[in-house]
Amino acid sequence: MSLLWSLLWISHPAAADELLVTERIAIGVNPDGSLCMSGGGLCMMYDPDGPDGPIPLGGDLLLPGRPFEAWGASWSQGDTSYTVRAQAPDALGPTTLDWEPWRQTPDFVSFRGQADLGGGLTIQIDYDLPRRGHVVYMTHTFRAQTPIRQLSATRTVDNDPDYFRDGSYASVNYAQGSVAIAASRYELGHTLAVGLDQGFAAVCQWCVTPAEVRDGGAGPITADRVVGVASEPVDLEEGQELVLRFVYALAEDPDVAHERALTAMTATDLDGDGFTEDDGDCDDRDATVYPGAPELADGKDNNCNGEIDDDPVHLDGDGDGFTPAQGDCDDTDPRIYPGAPPVPGVLDANCDGVADEQPFLDSEPPEGWGQLTDEIGVACDTTRAVSTLPILTLILLSLARRRRHP
Repeated sequence: MSLLWSLLWISHPAAADELLVTERIAIGVNPDGSLCMSGGGLCMMYDPDGPDGPIPLGGDLLLPGRPFEAWGASWSQGDTSYTVRAQAPDALGPTTLDWEPWRQTPDFVSFRGQADLGGGLTIQIDYDLPRRGHVVYMTHTFRAQTPIRQLSATRTVDNDPDYFRDGSYASVNYAQGSVAIAASRYELGHTLAVGLDQGFAAVCQWCVTPAEVRDGGAGPITADRVVGVASEPVDLEEGQELVLRFVYALAEDPDVAHERALTAMTATDLDGDGFTEDDGDCDDRDATVYPGAPELADGKDNNCNGEIDDDPVHLDGDGDGFTPAQGDCDDTDPRIYPGAPPVPGVLDANCDGVADEQPFLDSEPPEGWGQLTDEIGVACDTTRAVSTLPILTLILLSLARRRRHP
């Protein structure tokens, strides 16, 4: 982890704000789901090289200038119209989400919050940051408690990438289809692209709601402007959901940021394990979880069959306190487990791969006793010698019996 991210961890806020950090991206999340911590903390930082490269000057895309990041939604329930604004850092929205503890997988850092918006509508927001990626996924899941009409949502942001260079709030802003872009005016400057599959992208001035975004234009315009994207209005019946996956894509070049946004907002297999949620992937943020995956002793339902750690290799079948995954080489015999004392008639009771040493009352141990089992051609088969041990083991035990009983 670079010095930059180490400093971010040290400054982790103790309030309801939350700081999420990966190898290249760090974001600060407010209680209302917007970015740019209201107390003057982190907004969004981007290190294109990750921890192996130098700390970038002006790597914070938003905070150096005039930070602004927001989400909004509008809908109707019966004859009543509703609008929600969640914007930071100046004025947080009226809705505080109930945030779960953020979680980590080998592939993602994730954060989830839920709230009742009133007007017959609830929302769940998922932030997902790929550990080594250049994008931020922001999935909004709206659920109708009653019939909802003309539901639409937005995500907007102001990017001031040149503030460290010349103190300017201006950026190059334009919209192409479902992606809006704000870029530095200088070559290889930082670029932020916001996208939504089948959304309406625009350039506007301090816009938050879907109507304000739709009133914006396509640009290009070089000024202090906000870029955003809005979803098309839809109707929901009671119990139906609308899932919108907004993305922020970051790059040093506008074309690269645009391409990353297009790829991310249409992605269906986030963790790259070959399975989508429609295919039955029960955790698309973890590449060790998918239908048919090997079950691991990790507290997860790796194979998506509805049960956790249900593979026999993770169960203690003989009650000796050890599972096969923990090294029990015979989970049908409670006398056999890692560290067990020698057992008469058992070649390797302690499961260390070496034939056990044990006293023989009337003779020396048979030849080969105590050597690595591979050296004498015997696999670590811990079934009793009187049953299914390999032929060579039977021969050795037969010799031992002859020496004890001449």
